[in-house]
Amino acid sequence: RLADNGVRNAVGELNALTAEIADLNRSIAIAGGSDAGALRDRQQLALESLSALTSVAVLTRADGGVDVTTPSGRALVIGDSSYDVTLATVPSTGYARLTLGNVDITSEITSGTIGGLAYARDTLIPGYQGRLDELAYEVAQQVNTLHQSGFDLNGNAGLAFFTPPAAVAGAARNLAVNPALTGDPALLAASQSGAPGDNQIARQIAACPVAPPPSPKAGASWPTGSAPTSMPPVRSSRARAASPPSWRGCATRCRGSRSMRKPPR
Repeated sequence: RLADNGVRNAVGELNALTAEIADLNRSIAIAGGSDAGALRDRQQLALESLSALTSVAVLTRADGGVDVTTPSGRALVIGDSSYDVTLATVPSTGYARLTLGNVDITSEITSGTIGGLAYARDTLIPGYQGRLDELAYEVAQQVNTLHQSGFDLNGNAGLAFFTPPAAVAGAARNLAVNPALTGDPALLAASQSGAPGDNQIARQIAACPVAPPPSPKAGASWPTGSAPTSMPPVRSSRARAASPPSWRGCATRCRGSRSMRKPPR
């Protein structure tokens, strides 16, 4: 929703700038000659601000004004007339659709602030949501399988630890611990054999090797000029586990031994 709100706000800025450029075109044509120098400076600033929102094509007129179009040739400013980009809400998503002259131009805006926000809203964020759903679904499946292979404090076979997700889509949002377990901790199946003190199932769940979903395809990037072209690497749990133990951790493990000397580096 934040990305969509950003798109809506940026379109409002775009329309304000095209209206300003059209007014400046009118003033420059009336002023003429050297008297229009300050107006041209304002015109240039407005064009720079506009191009930061999305790519535009600019054609200088004989009277000193400018015509502005989208890269596909749709008019935003012609002489002293400006043409607003309008917003319509798509019922299925609630997101804004951009139109110009009754033509949907949402897919044509691929650069600048508006292009970056639209890309994040329509492609990047849904992609990460899909990966998170895959991860949540896999966690639920693996943990449930392990938990149901164990025995609870009453000696009964374990229940599903998580409420089984109906599908991958929406699994992250719907992931929840089985209400029966939250209501009665004795139903936690930590034992593999049912023998007193056996916690092997709990240990296996803690070490459950769930692989993360695949990263975005190589070469995927943000639209030009809108955001970085790559994401910083995320340190995996396996890499963290392979890190040298800290002195604090070693001291804790070694507590009670005769030597508490700091281990060599």
